[in-house]
Amino acid sequence: MVEHPLEGYDTIDRDWTDRFAAARTWEDFDMGDPVQDLYLFRSFLDRQEIVFPTLLDAGCGWGRYIWRFTRCDYTGIDHSDEMLKVAREDERNNRPHIKFVSGTTSAMPFENHSFDGIWSCCALAGVPMRHLVEVLEEHRRVLRPTGIMTVVMADSLWDEEGVSHTKFGDMYHSQYTLETFLTYIKQTGFEILDYINRHGEGSYTVTVRNPA
Repeated sequence: MVEHPLEGYDTIDRDWTDRFAAARTWEDFDMGDPVQDLYLFRSFLDRQEIVFPTLLDAGCGWGRYIWRFTRCDYTGIDHSDEMLKVAREDERNNRPHIKFVSGTTSAMPFENHSFDGIWSCCALAGVPMRHLVEVLEEHRRVLRPTGIMTVVMADSLWDEEGVSHTKFGDMYHSQYTLETFLTYIKQTGFEILDYINRHGEGSYTVTVRNPA
């Protein structure tokens, strides 16, 4: 296990992501959309009966999920300027209700209770275990009371973290079993609404509400 200060892991992850984005070789990774998870998130968000909800895509990358959130006031945040450059190059993303913000999800540049919903797909896999609660608390801070958050994570048989060496350089990663991740969620004070456990399929998803 490799120890890093908070700014250290952010730097490692950002530098790796910048290089990956600059290469634009998405085919190197499994880029299938988590359709079941997106549907679950939207179904809970729609129950809020908000005509045009404010939505944060935390760790938005190149904005691959925007077309899934057409009826939202969409904000994507990512700490990789190269990823955001790719997102802004897509002409479909140049609409008034879509904006991209450069920043880290460990200290987001938003007011308290700014969003009705947060979508987070695999972004928390770059957070060291000892910092996960504080990063989740930051997500809760920007989510309005009764707001919905769905988190998609890579499935793991055990908890581990460290640095992998790839062709794009060092990549920090952390993996949690579903049971461990739910423990962190509960520590943060979120109300767990639903979760999908896909043992053997590579991922799980947890949907929560920010209590009023």
